[in-house]
Amino acid sequence: MGSTSFKEVEQLSREQALVLDFSASYCAPCEQLDVVLQGLEHDYGSRVRVLKVDIGECSELAQHFGVRSVPTLLGIVAGEVRAQQAASRAPTGCESYLRSSQWHR
Repeated sequence: MGSTSFKEVEQLSREQALVLDFSASYCAPCEQLDVVLQGLEHDYGSRVRVLKVDIGECSELAQHFGVRSVPTLLGIVAGEVRAQQAASRAPTGCESYLRSSQWHR
């Protein structure tokens, strides 16, 4: 995802629940998480959209949300952060967290 502003994220999250996947090109765990998030997006269909956010390209957005490490996942609905997971866990732990919480409703 290219340079994105908070206003764009807020607008998109009013149309559909979002998972912002803050990552970096040099981050191996970020790449492992990609497969998990693709499956999540596929399973939830049109209810949830996953947006990959490169912290190098979108540093202002990362700063706005207080992202300090990668990967970090944010679940956003109607402009409000409803779930946050610094993915120091294994990718499957992040998947379980996102699937078990009711943040997207």
